[in-house]
Amino acid sequence: MKLTTAQTAGPAWPAAGAAGGRASEPDPRLRDLLAALSVYRAPADRSVLLFLAGPPERPAPEPEALAGLVATAEAAGLLIQRTGEDGAERLSLTPRAAAELKRLAGPDAPGLRAWAHRQAAEYWQWRAAIWPQSRQCDRHDLLEARHHLLAAGDLDQACALTESLGAQLHAGGEHDRAAILLRDMLGRLPGRAAVRHARLLRQLGTIAEAEGDHGEAAGCYREALVLYIEAGDRAGAGSVWHNLGILAQASGDYAEAERCFAQASLAESPQSAIAPASPPRAPAVSASPGRALAAPASPRQPPGETAGLTLRRLARPQTPGEHPESAAGPAVAARVPGEIGRASCRERV
Repeated sequence: MKLTTAQTAGPAWPAAGAAGGRASEPDPRLRDLLAALSVYRAPADRSVLLFLAGPPERPAPEPEALAGLVATAEAAGLLIQRTGEDGAERLSLTPRAAAELKRLAGPDAPGLRAWAHRQAAEYWQWRAAIWPQSRQCDRHDLLEARHHLLAAGDLDQACALTESLGAQLHAGGEHDRAAILLRDMLGRLPGRAAVRHARLLRQLGTIAEAEGDHGEAAGCYREALVLYIEAGDRAGAGSVWHNLGILAQASGDYAEAERCFAQASLAESPQSAIAPASPPRAPAVSASPGRALAAPASPRQPPGETAGLTLRRLARPQTPGEHPESAAGPAVAARVPGEIGRASCRERV
């Protein structure tokens, strides 16, 4: 089985020897094998070999060729095969492999490493989709995929996966873990990614709302609303107006709830303005684009505190050097520097 998303999104690099003129370069597939295995944060099982597809002109090796490639690498002292506790064969590189990979990659190393991370992301997403395992293990695999997408610099796909993981954790009642991931992604996005910011903020708002902290939720929703308006995203703005209406209804302000729901309907009409025509009553919020929005009065939100500051209370702070995924669950806790992540998943079946 072979997925092609990564190879179309990944960089195209010249065949081995094209950049450095190394006429006697070994089979470039050995380089690809070492590069692919080098990015995993723990020994990988043999199914990762399904994801060794290179550029279109160099497809994945056939099974027989793969077996020979692995045997060659093992005989050269570059690779070790071990049987794990679950009975699966696992592959890991020896210390010598790093030097050999550096020699084989040469000037292609950055592009090759990005390709390897994209292939690893494909592998973990494939595994989460088809492997017979628990939901906890599915989340572990998706967190690993997220790590590789971030390492490859693919922020769009990493953000989409973060949103999905946040929704799964939220649905499972793991609000703190969801908030940690969402906040981490917010800090990574460039300033121009307004809609992505808005979607993450809205998710943080729903988490705060689920915890009964309506002041926090309103702050997140307001920031999301401003970003949606600035981006001209009418559907997004309408969804946030709906959230604000639910908050107003829950607080007993039915007039404000009706106004917010009306704005939600108007936002979907191309002939109407997204922002309200008149200032809202307290504790509702103003949605005039281009200026900061003040938080509604709330006994749980100090006066003048912005939504950006209130996000810090949605989840516990990360300790210095902590990997964001390690706070998202015990299955992805950091172990030793340079080998973060693939702890055994006891619920795997």
